[in-house]
Amino acid sequence: MLKSSCALICLLVLSAVVIAEPREDYYLEDGLTADSITRKSNFLLLWSQQLKDNGVSLPVELYPTIVRAGYADFSEEPSEELDGYANELLMLQDTPDKLGTSKLDRIELNGVGEKIEITQTYTVGMPLSMGAGILVAKHWQHDIRLQADNERLANYVTAVSNNPDVLLKMKRVVHRGIHGSPFGLVNLPLIEIVEGELQAGDEVTIRYGVGRNAIKLPDFPVARMTLPLYFRTNSSGHFYTIPVEAFSVVAGAPARISVVAPSIIKSNQLFSLFVRIEDKFGNLAQGRAPSLEIVLDGVFQRRIDASFDNVTLLQGLSFKQEGLHNITVRSGGGGLVGYSNPILVRDDLDLRIHWANLHGHSNRSDGLQSPEEIEIQSKGLFDLTLITDHDNYLPLKSAEAREVSLPLARGGHRLHIPYQQPIVIALPEIPMDHRSLFKPSLVEIQSGSSGYEWFGQYFAGLGYRIGFTASPTSHIPGKNVDLAQTAILIVGEESWQQAVTARRTFVTSGPKSILLMRVNGGNPGSRIELSKRRHISGEVFATTGIDAIELIRNGMVIDHYRFKDTEGSLQVKVTMGSDSKPLVPGWDTPRNGREWLGYLRVIGARISSIKASGIEKRSQSAIAINPAEPARVDFITWTHGTQSSFVLSLDEIADQEVLFEINIKEGFEDVDLLPGTRDPAVTPGIRQLLSLDDIGSNSITRATNVNGYSDFVRFELTNTGRSPQLSFSFVDTRSAGIGDYYYVRVKQTDDHMLWSSPVYIGGFDVQ
Repeated sequence: MLKSSCALICLLVLSAVVIAEPREDYYLEDGLTADSITRKSNFLLLWSQQLKDNGVSLPVELYPTIVRAGYADFSEEPSEELDGYANELLMLQDTPDKLGTSKLDRIELNGVGEKIEITQTYTVGMPLSMGAGILVAKHWQHDIRLQADNERLANYVTAVSNNPDVLLKMKRVVHRGIHGSPFGLVNLPLIEIVEGELQAGDEVTIRYGVGRNAIKLPDFPVARMTLPLYFRTNSSGHFYTIPVEAFSVVAGAPARISVVAPSIIKSNQLFSLFVRIEDKFGNLAQGRAPSLEIVLDGVFQRRIDASFDNVTLLQGLSFKQEGLHNITVRSGGGGLVGYSNPILVRDDLDLRIHWANLHGHSNRSDGLQSPEEIEIQSKGLFDLTLITDHDNYLPLKSAEAREVSLPLARGGHRLHIPYQQPIVIALPEIPMDHRSLFKPSLVEIQSGSSGYEWFGQYFAGLGYRIGFTASPTSHIPGKNVDLAQTAILIVGEESWQQAVTARRTFVTSGPKSILLMRVNGGNPGSRIELSKRRHISGEVFATTGIDAIELIRNGMVIDHYRFKDTEGSLQVKVTMGSDSKPLVPGWDTPRNGREWLGYLRVIGARISSIKASGIEKRSQSAIAINPAEPARVDFITWTHGTQSSFVLSLDEIADQEVLFEINIKEGFEDVDLLPGTRDPAVTPGIRQLLSLDDIGSNSITRATNVNGYSDFVRFELTNTGRSPQLSFSFVDTRSAGIGDYYYVRVKQTDDHMLWSSPVYIGGFDVQ
């Protein structure tokens, strides 16, 4: 049996010379031996490629199914799946009318994030009798839950037929793949025929959303958006793809300004500045951009006239003085204001920061946007954007960057970037196996809003010299809203590939902050000479106040900077957190994320304001003072190897003791992934009462056991006005271990974090 998609393609190339009629050869192949499944896979791949060359649109899950059959353990399922797709190809080739057609009613509102009603009518192409069904699907990146259970809830789906002799009933069915969930299990509405028979030409009208509970469009623009439909001819058969009409989802009106400048430059060095006019979701806005005023360090520099170009490149700017600088861009009327990332002007640094997204997916595999759309939307955000589509969705392999997508038991997922020696990035969602023939240069520790710091520690602890990387790409729907990204530290005239090969990176969960760190003079990602005294030093230039700087040795915090500037503070920070580390790292998928739904009641003081930028920016999260009870804050948020917090500012404190009552509702972990060693668990409810005096100058943590994990709620006094700039210096003489590794973790007041790549002491690289 073939072990990988690469082996499958290689066999295909050899077979292509001798196979003339893959369709006939497929149907001549019978039996359920492993060899038969392999040969069927090759015949099916050749056949599908012939149809594609003739302009036939293929089922989206065809290639992954062919690849999966090549390495699946022997059973009847691979053969049944292949036979189902063979029958669909036969229909596409000889009788495509049997698939039917569908049509969308005119869509009036098609802006990102809009909630609208949509009607789609399916004209049946072949008789469908009792037990048959029509699947109402969605793209996994479309962050909604289609349901047919409650018309009072959002995304409610109904279906009616124009055939009076047919009775339809709405059920739910599990569907895995792009039009469902890429890794987990998603239930979708199924329109089942329970009486009568639909005839060719009959119509089934499907309505998405009712009134205020309409269907929500994606938060990002899509040139060709579809609402997928499938049908099956019996209660458990193959789902055939129904041709559907596409429509566009367009960006919103100008709502904010994003200003992107080089992070490190020299004095009097000319540099360029990107100014992006964005909608409220961070997409490049539609419509006329306002006139803009550019201000450097508070001094007006120039004006940009109003135009329809929502990305502007300004050239020829410079700063004369060394130090930290900033740029402000405001609209002509002052309604919109944007601030640049920190700009460090230093003549002693022969260093540039290249901001990169090394992990992007397009509609060539499991994305909704085309490569061209991704390139347009990324303009100005990143210095480098790589499209690394899943290899098992691409029929022919090339030298381009790609995501190698193997099951956990066969090596997991990794990015493969062609270079002199291929650059390999280990991915955490289906964790790359460290025993692979390919040794990673980088390990992804932040994917969208999910944190996987444990994954980097796992590889570093095995002796691999790795750097850290982060990406906005996540396979968890609706959670990947933060632009987690990688900072590549480029020395002199080297290329970004050379810097990545040297593992010289740091990462951020969001904004383009600056983190400079050295160990005994060694850069992040390097291996330095063995010594007993390790001096770890550096600087942080963040976008908000710094909460803590932590020094990690071999996966453990051994020292830290925390700030005692909260004496007499009337700001209380409440933080919730959960781990994503699997029970058996290296042998299982991560633990799932969890939701936190609850409220905090304050007794003996008034809540004057709430600050919760992390919660407010995250989809499906919200926080507000209860309008019926001003001393109560209601919230819903989500964590996955991350923390989520909010800060209360208090006033009108009474003479009595100030108390905090926290109530968290019982819930359930997500089912985006299904670990083999532990099922998703119930998250128990929490009700705790504590006083302001209890918190004092220390934090109080309330931990809850969630089937082997310790999730927590932490209370502490804080100061949201902390400095965003800090130098740090640690000395460690307590360890003389060969192969020790050190890195720095920075926590900002807005929940965002930065990580340097590790520096390794003595030893040698694992080969």
